[in-house]
Amino acid sequence: MADWSLKPRMTADIVTDALTMAWLRKKPTVGLIHHSDRGGQYASHTFQEKLKAHCMACSMSRKGNC
Repeated sequence: MADWSLKPRMTADIVTDALTMAWLRKKPTVGLIHHSDRGGQYASHTFQEKLKAHCMACSMSRKGNC
């Protein structure tokens, strides 16, 4: 499942918008695992809440391992 978003700055709404577009397009089953690095956008409260709202689990690489 993939989608994208472009903005002039790297903020949480970039990844939140992309996640929402992908979710609307694909309608994944409950329990999908979203894996990312530890970037601030992915670790943000806004993005984590969006994952929960779509019944997705968060998975992040360990520090220094994209």
